[in-house]
Amino acid sequence: GQPDEIMREKRSLLVETEDLLKVDAPLQQHVGGVLAAQIGLGSDANQNKMLRSALNKPGNPYGGIGFFEWAQHLEHEVPDSTSSHAVSPLVVDLKLQEFERCANGDPSMYYWVLHPIFNCKDHAVGAEVLVRAKNGVHAAPFDDIRALMDPAAPPKIQNMYTKWKSAEILDWPMQALIKHPVLRRLTFISVNVRPLDLCTNSQVFKEVRNRLSELKDEDRQLLVSTVSIEVCEDQEDPPNIEILL
Repeated sequence: GQPDEIMREKRSLLVETEDLLKVDAPLQQHVGGVLAAQIGLGSDANQNKMLRSALNKPGNPYGGIGFFEWAQHLEHEVPDSTSSHAVSPLVVDLKLQEFERCANGDPSMYYWVLHPIFNCKDHAVGAEVLVRAKNGVHAAPFDDIRALMDPAAPPKIQNMYTKWKSAEILDWPMQALIKHPVLRRLTFISVNVRPLDLCTNSQVFKEVRNRLSELKDEDRQLLVSTVSIEVCEDQEDPPNIEILL
């Protein structure tokens, strides 16, 4: 049958790792006319640390800081802020806008990448979908992601998380497989999913299930034969995690 043929064709990829290491991380200085540094997504680590300190939010300087309220006194931590557009007190609105642009496949401060996973022969046998921000470094905006996926967040944020995560699971991997057919030689492409999203009554589960059913048979087969789920470990598992898996 077709599934067996697809699996037999999967092998591995020889990746030019030296060339990959030469690829610079993209840098975007402004988000909606506002300095990226003002919303915790700047390229200067020391400046990011100072902003974190002023907000009493310790953590990785390139973690994004999450959702916070901008206040005028913070301009002292971002010296160039007076030359940019005014920042809304609710940074969350600006970041949600960027997450939506990312989900829609439009240019955004946030973007997805494939991190290759190698076997003992240094051949790529799989890849993991990771999130990055255009701040000039290869680091995850972890605080922003954590704020977006907060199960206690207001409905507006939860709905955006559902849209963005569904795009990460379905849209982006499918586009990558279509645009770069060589990726079909990988045994798997894994996507990180929080334990709560595995519950059949979760928004993400329902959205992914519905959208999978709407795909053409060949596209659905390509997706389910390649994309696998990696369960995040930073949240407590639901009591029926074994059944859900």
